[in-house]
Amino acid sequence: MEICLIYYSTASIQNLFQSLDYSPKKWLSNRLGENEKKILVARENHRRHLLQKNWQMPFVEILQPALQEFASSSVSMHQPPTLQSPEFFKRMLSKDLKTSLLELLPEYANHFKKHLERAQLSNENSIFYADVSPPGLIIHGNSTPTVGNLVFLAHEMGHVLFEELYPGDEVGSESFAFLLEDKVAQLLTTSEAEHISWIKFKKSQDDLNYLLCMNEFQEYATGVSKIPSHYLFFRESLLTCWGYQTINAIASLNRSKRLNQLCGSLDAVHDVFSQLQSGACHLQTLESNLEQRWAYR
Repeated sequence: MEICLIYYSTASIQNLFQSLDYSPKKWLSNRLGENEKKILVARENHRRHLLQKNWQMPFVEILQPALQEFASSSVSMHQPPTLQSPEFFKRMLSKDLKTSLLELLPEYANHFKKHLERAQLSNENSIFYADVSPPGLIIHGNSTPTVGNLVFLAHEMGHVLFEELYPGDEVGSESFAFLLEDKVAQLLTTSEAEHISWIKFKKSQDDLNYLLCMNEFQEYATGVSKIPSHYLFFRESLLTCWGYQTINAIASLNRSKRLNQLCGSLDAVHDVFSQLQSGACHLQTLESNLEQRWAYR
């Protein structure tokens, strides 16, 4: 089934976020500027155009019951979860990010090296993202050697590794990025308390992904968003096309199945790397692998 692709390029999104004021006070007061209002108008016009073409939101019948099952009962669209990074993310590393990733996962060094050499890391970059537009597959991010930045780097590394072989397979890309960041985070935690804080953080992120997806289903059908628009800007949700939230939701569902079983297996990343190396991995293979390993019981 067709999923609309991003209609703002990665570079455009970064430029918008750097030029607009996204301070917490502005989110809470919902004071949107002219550029933000233009984005809202463009999104609504696009919705109406898709409705006229009888385009349907992807995976609605499959996702809606699953999302309602896994979403925490304590969160709602009117009060989305607040994401606060674990405290151990602030811990400084003894070496730079690129060296740290290679030393943490030496068995995957051959996969990482090319992309680490091309990665654009600097103190000026405030957030991590992977640019997949031509010439593409370049990781951008902050160079400060903290645990948190290493986890973020691992996430983007997951994207570029997967999309190098399977461009356009966004569900598989996000699922693999989650796998790789989970593995790195688990290897970096030094206590049970840190591990629990990581699990709670990811559960909150999953809940947010579920809410954004369910909200998008409803907003597409009715034109009304239950989640305040100023909050959606925080997650770039208004800068992506209709149907895109299903990608994060499916990836989060895969992760939720693992967390609910308290499995936390580190072997899954190796399984996917083996498939990538052999050229045998695509979305169907990846989802089958995930479903067999973490099927919810």
